[in-house]
Amino acid sequence: MKRLGRRLTYANVMATIALFVALGGASYAATQLPKNSVGTKQLKKKAVTGAKVKPGSIPATALKPGAVAEPSNYYSKTESKARFLGSTVVVNKTIAAPLAKETFVTGQVSCPVGYQAIAGGVDPSNSLNGKVSSSSPLINGKEAQTQPDGQSGPATGWYGAVTTQGSGTGTSEVVKIQVVCAPLG
Repeated sequence: MKRLGRRLTYANVMATIALFVALGGASYAATQLPKNSVGTKQLKKKAVTGAKVKPGSIPATALKPGAVAEPSNYYSKTESKARFLGSTVVVNKTIAAPLAKETFVTGQVSCPVGYQAIAGGVDPSNSLNGKVSSSSPLINGKEAQTQPDGQSGPATGWYGAVTTQGSGTGTSEVVKIQVVCAPLG
């Protein structure tokens, strides 16, 4: 008891009483206030933040126009995959078969109407000495080297060039270009 007496100060007693009053007030408010009795007038400014609002708890009609971006302007992950990644098309084109010795071959492949190129490549398959000297997107049917600096697009296809140095001819030496296309929009 002696030890308790030394620690029992006016400040400790007042702090303990304040704690019980604060807890009691919150408990009272939670149990005694009628449902829907707290409204706009009772809330302090900035008391309600986006993190405190449960998704879907406020109807769009209760918000000012432009307060929140319309959900129709965005795609869910599933919709996005189905719309873009799940709808891709790969177009292949052979530009040389058989591949002659000491030659330079070029070619291009285009996306179907309503699609844009998102990737592509050149494959000098089974050509031991074939080297890809160019592989780039086509913008409006033209190669990258003809494009001005800066942004352009969308890409409409793929361009490729292969140089052969000392490779032989044969039916297994083939050069193909591929383009991966996704729907526009």
